[in-house]
Amino acid sequence: MVTPKDHFYLRKIEIYFYDKENHPDPYTHKNKRQAEFGEWYFHRVTDISTFLKSNRHGLDITFGNKAESIFGGILIRKIQNTGTKELIVGINKVARKLIENVGPENINEIALGVGQKAFDKTQLLHLEGDGNNYSTPIFRTQRNGLTYKEDELAKKYFKIAYCYYNHNLNVSEIIEVKPAT
Repeated sequence: MVTPKDHFYLRKIEIYFYDKENHPDPYTHKNKRQAEFGEWYFHRVTDISTFLKSNRHGLDITFGNKAESIFGGILIRKIQNTGTKELIVGINKVARKLIENVGPENINEIALGVGQKAFDKTQLLHLEGDGNNYSTPIFRTQRNGLTYKEDELAKKYFKIAYCYYNHNLNVSEIIEVKPAT
């Protein structure tokens, strides 16, 4: 991830995907922004001032299809500064760090504007390949922070291992990992 101030590696992501006929994941927000493809979706944002007062927000890279009523988001749970190696852990902290790096004055345009393409290098916040070593193992586990629901469909999607991470874990992080059952 590239911002005007710093570059970051994606270290932990979660997949949310909703297709009524083929993959009705009840944990997907189904926000209209998630029906777009390759854009930024800042959760629950209507304005940067209200966004910064909340502690329940995150950032997705969308992969939906508006014409087919398909909603998708790649939630960014953990990033690592490529220069300092600092790990930013948690969806709220990730969103705040990126806002800090892009500048709060620019977030309304990114968060509310349709057409803010995640892979467009002219954008203040964008994704870019870096020639990384793709032999690094990618691990997976259950998604974090979901509220358990009693209905059968929710139970099914609650257990699926849609959380992916690609970094060495220290002991404190190993404790957080849930088995993919």
